Amino acid sequence: MSDYSGEKWLEIYQKALVELEHAKMRGRIADARTQLSARLATLKNIPGLHDREYHAIDDACNALRYLEREQDRYDENQRREALEVAMQRLQYIAPKVRKLNDSPSE
Repeated sequence: MSDYSGEKWLEIYQKALVELEHAKMRGRIADARTQLSARLATLKNIPGLHDREYHAIDDACNALRYLEREQDRYDENQRREALEVAMQRLQYIAPKVRKLNDSPSE
């Protein structure tokens, strides 16, 4: 089989590539990895050479690793921004909390 354009892994992989919602990205990447692994297992049992498809699968795996790294960076930036907002809020209310703590009890 030299034409793999109709294979399920390609469709799932392409969905991962074009996913714009960060909330769905990891799931799409995981789905693509599952399909790629399944296809590799299937190819081992099909006689003949599948060099083009093996090469395409290897390229897809590399692209998915890149997407994962980008997703990790995005997640880290989101965490950093959330912490910065929390720190700003704490700095804003800190004087009020100190004032409450310093006031005499009734």
